Amino acid sequence: MQRLDFVPGQPARDLVFDANGHLTLDRDAALAVADDLVLPSAATHLYQPFLACLGPTDRVDVYFGATDPDPADAPAGRRRPLPSGELVGHTWAQFRGAGVTPTSRGASGTSGGDDAHTDLWEVGRATTPASDRQATRAFNALRDAIAAHRNLPAPLHIPVPAPGSSSSPTCALCEPGERHGSPPQQPLPQPSLPEGAPSPSRPPISRALSPSNLYFGSDVAWFFVDLSGSGGDDDNDADSVQPMQLTRPLHAIEALRLAALATLVLGRPPLVFAVRFAGAAARGRMPEGFIRAHYIDDERVAPTADRPLLVL
Repeated sequence: MQRLDFVPGQPARDLVFDANGHLTLDRDAALAVADDLVLPSAATHLYQPFLACLGPTDRVDVYFGATDPDPADAPAGRRRPLPSGELVGHTWAQFRGAGVTPTSRGASGTSGGDDAHTDLWEVGRATTPASDRQATRAFNALRDAIAAHRNLPAPLHIPVPAPGSSSSPTCALCEPGERHGSPPQQPLPQPSLPEGAPSPSRPPISRALSPSNLYFGSDVAWFFVDLSGSGGDDDNDADSVQPMQLTRPLHAIEALRLAALATLVLGRPPLVFAVRFAGAAARGRMPEGFIRAHYIDDERVAPTADRPLLVL
């Protein structure tokens, strides 16, 4: 596992803001992702599929944007402030192309008209986070990667909860509170989708890729993408025994690019998670446990020396 010592920092944050809420991935971008992110990973068997996932005229667009909550909104309103301070917004990905039929690869419904496209995935504040089952799998995979990087014996895994044993994930946003986050210091692209439950045509993806986590977690968190194809189906018991195939630690923008293209290759959105350590001394050291959060900059919860924040 490469780059287990890297610190994202301001350059990673600048990449997110400089994108101005929109990434376009063409065939050249897919070739670069295959070379830079897939070939060095544990999923080398996916290298050729990534090379072929986009034709010469195909492209994938990834959009993300956020705006401040409305304090005047109703307590159950879509734009109400959350105790975590997470902003209102969405991240979503769409495939556009003529030579490839993305629905044959598992992508969701297609919209017609002048802007024909296939929706790949979407995430917003109302997206249900991954279960504790998937969080435990992600944490075990993180520990395995750290052990391999440090030449340590393989660590014992935390037992993965049985399918359906956790009806809702344990996280900071489940706690009541009144504090809200500070307004952004830079203008953010405004979302063009209403806040609410994901569209039926847009499969959900990890909360790690929500706009607030991209903007305010990009400089402090590692992002990982699982290329095993196991996704987040809690009813699939095989997920608990199928090893994850993690990328190296990624910048937020790298994770966005890879997650979009991996959906075409795998036929479903991959599992993505973000990890925030307590500081340089804790980064890359073997953690004993983890703390869940929906929003990586939630001031009510913080990583400890042996328990990083996990967002997914």
